[in-house]
Amino acid sequence: AEAKLAAAAASILPKFRLCKAGYGPVQEYRDHFRSDLRSRIGSAQLDFLVAMRAEHCTRAGSDKPFRSGHRALVTTPRQEWTLVAEGDAVVYPPELLGGGRVVRRVDELLRSGLAVRARLTREEVIAVVLYSGPMFAVYDAVLRCFPAHVYEAFKLGGNLFPTTVAVLASALHKVARAASRTPHPA
Repeated sequence: AEAKLAAAAASILPKFRLCKAGYGPVQEYRDHFRSDLRSRIGSAQLDFLVAMRAEHCTRAGSDKPFRSGHRALVTTPRQEWTLVAEGDAVVYPPELLGGGRVVRRVDELLRSGLAVRARLTREEVIAVVLYSGPMFAVYDAVLRCFPAHVYEAFKLGGNLFPTTVAVLASALHKVARAASRTPHPA
């Protein structure tokens, strides 16, 4: 399971590489990555959990239904946040949990071997779980400015999920580093 998670993180990471090929040393790459991301979607707020909750529950688009591509579920950012971050605090419509969807509790994931080795925070685990579900459609639209109608709706409302995307990028970098240091069985 951990190898599968590491492989998934490694396959997702290139989506967040915004610099030109051959860009200098690692620190220059990191500086460029962070500055380019900030210029495109805005700066992350320092109180990550509060900001992430606002991006999904109170800011523009939080109640805008969208259809995820891979499961064809219709959901909203608020519903996804409530399901993932607040877990058993609500009764959820069965259609959001249909199609074989399993949403593991954040506390359980925080104790997993890879999360411990990567030193993931609660906010980072929430961001990864959100991205691995239907919210990938919204975050990808924000990062790629496509589909334009999805991107524009969030942009016009001033909600490009900057804190969530920054926390997600941090988590993916940590997981990739931890996975590369983990010996794999032969």
